[in-house]
Amino acid sequence: MMLIGEIVIVLLAVVGLVAICWKIADCLLEPESSTEVLVILPFSGRVENIEQQLRHAVSRFRKMTKNPEVGWLICLDNGMTEETRCVCARICDEYEFMNLCTPQELGRLIS
Repeated sequence: MMLIGEIVIVLLAVVGLVAICWKIADCLLEPESSTEVLVILPFSGRVENIEQQLRHAVSRFRKMTKNPEVGWLICLDNGMTEETRCVCARICDEYEFMNLCTPQELGRLIS
């Protein structure tokens, strides 16, 4: 029984050391200035899990930028149904770095 406890402690210590090394590397490799990030998510037709996809994209975008003020997450309407567009618009209203646009508006938005 003592051996199992020692193995668990060693495994937890290794996991802790890996986490510390990961955090140190993350701090050392972070650039001094934030670069602008532009992510375009094209959707067309009826998308069953649009809310799940968008919330996942928001989560990934926040991890990638660490500062949402230096980028855009754009939902591109390539012929969405009205239901999909309403859900997308509602999600975009929740986040200031998200925008819903058509292909025609995209050119004006990113220029």
